[in-house]
Amino acid sequence: MTRRWFVRSVALVGALAVTTVWAGVPAHGADTAVDSAHAFAAKIEVGAPGSTDARGCSGALVHPQWVITSAACFARPGSPVPTGAPQLATTVIVGRPDLSTRAGHALAAVQVVAHPDRDVAVVKLAAPVTGVKPVTLGTGAPAAGEVLQVAGYGRTRTEWVPTHQHASEFTVGSSTATSAELVNRPGATVCKGDAGAPVLRGAAGAPSLVAVATGSGQRGCLAVADDAPTGATSARVDDLRSWIWQNTAQLPPSQGADPEAASGRWADFDGDGKADYIVIDDGGAVRVFLNRGGGFDGWQSLGVVATGVVSDRTKVRWADFDGDRKADYLVFADNGALSVFLNRGGDGRGGWQNLGLVATGAVSDRTKVRWADFDGDRKADYFVFADNGAISVFLNRGGDGRGGWQNLGLVATGAVSDRTKVRWADFDGDRKADYFVFADNGAISVFLNRGGDGRGGWQNLGLVATGAISDRTKIRWADFDGDGKDDYLIANEDGSVRVFLNRGGDGRGGWGKDTTIAS
Repeated sequence: MTRRWFVRSVALVGALAVTTVWAGVPAHGADTAVDSAHAFAAKIEVGAPGSTDARGCSGALVHPQWVITSAACFARPGSPVPTGAPQLATTVIVGRPDLSTRAGHALAAVQVVAHPDRDVAVVKLAAPVTGVKPVTLGTGAPAAGEVLQVAGYGRTRTEWVPTHQHASEFTVGSSTATSAELVNRPGATVCKGDAGAPVLRGAAGAPSLVAVATGSGQRGCLAVADDAPTGATSARVDDLRSWIWQNTAQLPPSQGADPEAASGRWADFDGDGKADYIVIDDGGAVRVFLNRGGGFDGWQSLGVVATGVVSDRTKVRWADFDGDRKADYLVFADNGALSVFLNRGGDGRGGWQNLGLVATGAVSDRTKVRWADFDGDRKADYFVFADNGAISVFLNRGGDGRGGWQNLGLVATGAVSDRTKVRWADFDGDRKADYFVFADNGAISVFLNRGGDGRGGWQNLGLVATGAISDRTKIRWADFDGDGKDDYLIANEDGSVRVFLNRGGDGRGGWGKDTTIAS
């Protein structure tokens, strides 16, 4: 089978001069095409129905307000797809497997972002889709011989304008760095209008998206010759996770049980007082989503701000080392030594100032080290846990060769010996990090920092929260709203983030309502 046999994906769009075909996906074989009901599958209608430039495509919901599809759906001959509003009025239907009903949502498309090197685009909807769970993004390239399902709305062997979503199975013939070739199984094909159709792994259980349909020989489609080429092509999306997150301003899951080692961290990157979401990719590159209030539109993606000094993210911390209110990039060596890159805006925005070594390290075990502002001077200090839970602090006076460190010694004998039950965050807004302790059931107690042992001690507030969940590995503390007090954040398994704004805690003003700040 040679590449020249395939019809380009724009041909799959299915625009006809007389009859507009709103097609969607494969699934067309007398025996293997079956009605399917993937709520995330989308039907995309580009242009005015009945017009000569009208066309239909398929897609998949990857975020409550974004659909992924083929970029060719929005292309005009001889020109690339521009980022911005679609050039033709576009309607996206989601959550309606049976098109004869009024289920789901029909929303206008307001923005298109095409991928620079493959036939993929993400499309923003006029409003978030409710009641439909976005498809999970798959991992790993489609493998030769693997059976995948293509599902959506499209012309079949017998139907010109199907009223139901369909699905068929295909076998992967081969894959490249950007594409996967699909081999027809008996009765299966991809027809006009199927451009952008989701190519799914594990569709019988929990489906995950690994590619979108982009081209086809169309044998088996209505009104196509019996000797037309077989097979289809698809553009891989399994490796576009970062690109999708970046362009939809969607927060990636905060992977990792230890908040100090997770891929997603919270710190104020731009110095506006509100914690931003910082993501460290597997290769060490750093991406930032600026906090503009959360919700579906409340994040500004800066993209990559650092290529990364190390690939092992457990060696990286984010803390304000120099007191300018912006989180700096701290890197541990294996022996515990610490280097700092001051945040001057990140790559392409002022860069980084390399301070080099700032501490030889009090301990080599970095899991015993925390960074927080103990004395309220806005500069993060160096906390060290002993095995019995006792805590010592070295105040940051500029680091080695720049003012050094002031050793306060023991500041707390430790409420618990298990340091995984301890967090440091500013509970009362006085700029000094307080001592948080988790109980096994998720309840949280706080000791306000009045200077530590022998220096003003600790004020025991007791219980401040019964705990929204018992799993403390999902809890983060960060100032989400910029009022100076750290708030209670929950990182869910699906990547969504919830926040309870700190109003003083139980019996002291309580907590703001449970709000999802990122899907």
